[in-house]
Amino acid sequence: MKELIRHILMEERTPKDRILKYLSGLNLEPWEDRKYGMQYLVIPDSGQIIFLLGYDSFECSILEHFYNLLKMLFKNDEQEMANFVYYYLKENGLDLPFHIDDFWLSSSADTGIARREDGDRPMKKKNLNEGRPPSKENRFVKTWLKKYENLKKYKSEDDRFIYLADDTGQILVSLDTQINQTSVSYELILSPLENVIGEKQARRKVIGWLLDNYHLANMGYVYDETNDMLGMVNSTDTPMETKQINESTEMETLKRYFYKKWDREKKEGKRPTIFDLDKLGLNKFRNEIVILFVEYMGYNDVNSRSEAIRNYLMNGTFSEDDIKEMDNFDQGKIQVRFNKVQFTENNNESHHYIDLDCEFVVLSGSFYNSEEGETYNFSSGDNPFDDFVSYFEFKEEVEQVVESFVFNVVESFGFNINNDFDYISVKW
Repeated sequence: MKELIRHILMEERTPKDRILKYLSGLNLEPWEDRKYGMQYLVIPDSGQIIFLLGYDSFECSILEHFYNLLKMLFKNDEQEMANFVYYYLKENGLDLPFHIDDFWLSSSADTGIARREDGDRPMKKKNLNEGRPPSKENRFVKTWLKKYENLKKYKSEDDRFIYLADDTGQILVSLDTQINQTSVSYELILSPLENVIGEKQARRKVIGWLLDNYHLANMGYVYDETNDMLGMVNSTDTPMETKQINESTEMETLKRYFYKKWDREKKEGKRPTIFDLDKLGLNKFRNEIVILFVEYMGYNDVNSRSEAIRNYLMNGTFSEDDIKEMDNFDQGKIQVRFNKVQFTENNNESHHYIDLDCEFVVLSGSFYNSEEGETYNFSSGDNPFDDFVSYFEFKEEVEQVVESFVFNVVESFGFNINNDFDYISVKW
C-alpha cells in the first residue's frame, strides 16, 4: 500500500485527483441493508465496506486506514475531506437527502466496520439528478467535446485499426480491434477534461461520447496517448461510411425510411418505437422524427412532446419486450397499462422544470423463484407473497423496472431528464 500511495503522490497534482486515482482501482459498488436502514460502498470481491451511512444519519463512518489516507492526502483539512466524500458518495449511488453542511465523518476501526451480508442488495443508480441544471464542469465537458464531433472515421489497410482524425489528418482516437484497446489524444481530449473533472470521470465521459457520436464498439481498455504517437492517417487508410443522414436530407427521405421501419415492426407484432435513434446516428434529427412518429401513430391534436408521450403511454399495453429491465427477474414476464400520465409545469427560481406523475396497473406478470423452484404469478389484484414486507419490496422493484422504461420513453421524445425535470414519479 505504501508503494501505491507513493506512486499516487508522484503522479497526481491535487488531493481530489490523488484519492480518485486510488478509489478508481477499487471499483466500489453501492449496496443497502434495508433491515437495519444502512447504505454503503463496498469492495465487490472481498465484501469489505469502506463507506457506511445510515438512512436517518448525517454521519458517514469510514474504514480507519481509508480515513487516515484521506486525512493525509487532504493534509488534515477535514472540511475539504468531508466535502469530497459527500459528493463522491452521491456520484456513486448513495442517497444523501440533506445539505452538505450537515454532513460529517467518523473513523471506524478496521475490525469494527461491517461486511456485506446475505440479504443486502445492490442499489440502482438513477439517471435523474433532482432536476438541477448541469454543473459548470459538465457544461465545460459538453462544450469541449463538441469541438470534436465531426471527426472523420478511417480503417487501416489491414482492417485492424479504426481511426478518428481531424481535417488535417491528425489521429485523435485509435481503436485496435484485434486486442480491443483504444488510445485517445492526451493533449487535445483527455488532459483538458482531467484538469476539470479528474481522470476517472474524464475517461467515462470520453467513452460515452465515443459510443454516442461515433458508435465505436468493443473499445476495451481506454488510455491516453500523445499526438506524436497516434500519428497521421495515410494514403492506405480507407474512409469509412457512416449511417448518418446528411443534414441536407429532406423530411421526405426520413419519412420513407421510418414509415417502412414502423410498418415492419407492426407486422412483426412489435410496438413501433423511436428508442434507437442514437444507434442509427440520427439523434440530430430527433425533433423531425418525433413529429413523424406522432403523425404515424395517429395522435391527433398533439401540440407538444409531453402530449405525445401521454398519448403513447396511455394508449398502449406494454410487455417485457418493451420493459427490458424485466430481465432482472428470472424468466420475468409482465403486462402493464398506465392509468395516469400527468405533466405539470414548475417554475423553480430561474429555471423552468417539469414534473411527471405516472401510475400503472399490472395486468399480469410472473417470475421464477430459483430458491423455491416455483414460478410466482402477480398482478394488481394478486399478491404472491405471504408477508407485506416481501410484497412491498417486490412492488418497489417492479416500480423501478417500469420507471426505467418511462425514462427511456421520455428521453426518446427529446427531453433531457437531468435538465428538464424536477422529479418523475412512477407508482404501481
